Amino acid sequence: MLDFGSNSLAYSNIINKIDCKKYSFNVYDPFYNNEKFPLPFKVSYFKDPTLLKKNSWDMVNFGSSIQYLKNLNTLKNINFTKTNLVSITHTPINLKRSYSEMQTNHKSLRQNIYSLSKIKKIFYEKKFKLIFKSRNDDNLSVAKNKKDTYLLNLVFSK
Repeated sequence: MLDFGSNSLAYSNIINKIDCKKYSFNVYDPFYNNEKFPLPFKVSYFKDPTLLKKNSWDMVNFGSSIQYLKNLNTLKNINFTKTNLVSITHTPINLKRSYSEMQTNHKSLRQNIYSLSKIKKIFYEKKFKLIFKSRNDDNLSVAKNKKDTYLLNLVFSK
């Protein structure tokens, strides 16, 4: 599994649901600094973006990370050939348009809010279909412009 963006908090709930020792977790984090997180299973961290294309992934998770991509073309640098499932969680997504803004809880952090149609188009081109969509509590969103922007979870499957 590829975790794109590194959010070890997501693992706290996963370990209560599945036996993580059966799986290989690989985390792409361009800002990784060799810090070790105490987890009861093995996680490999890397920051070399060429490994995204070189390796194959059975599942790819974007845990609140897509909004930090400068553009969605970055997703084309990931090898989705053997990927059967893609999850996008806790991500601000607009139902009508894409835009960029400063994050409310971090004055120097810019986030790019992508439209749902743009995200779907990228994955449809890779032969994925949207099989699940849910909405998180709007109070958890750090987007300033909340008109038509929701904190969504999406699951795509081949």
